[in-house]
Amino acid sequence: MDVDTTSSDNAGAALAEGNVTISATASLAGSTTSTPVTLEVIKDITSPEVATKLPVAGTNAVTAALVFSEAIDLTSRNAVKTAVETAYTVVGNAVVVIEWAADNKTLNVTVTNNTGSVTSTVIASIGIKDLAGHTAPAIVQ
Repeated sequence: MDVDTTSSDNAGAALAEGNVTISATASLAGSTTSTPVTLEVIKDITSPEVATKLPVAGTNAVTAALVFSEAIDLTSRNAVKTAVETAYTVVGNAVVVIEWAADNKTLNVTVTNNTGSVTSTVIASIGIKDLAGHTAPAIVQ
């Protein structure tokens, strides 16, 4: 049996980082070739970085976002959210909503009902991992 595998994105070359489509077929000598089986994978060789920081500690922004260069894993998202929640102090009727966007790389912070006040301190330094398991050095926001 012969097996033929090709990458439609980069046939014959080393695969670059990013989306890669792989197609494979099998055939017996003198027989017909099977229907191609296609698989799409993402080659990720970099660690996540902070692309956009939250405002400086003490800033009473109405909306802000902490954005990473790529999606981060669930454990890292939980740790980052906890660190951000810990950094905000609410006085009075202000409400701070902190939630991850569907892209798993953007943490949105929204201050509403601001009849009180909200202050923030520096976010604790923590390490994060992307979906491929690459660890970034501790981030300091």
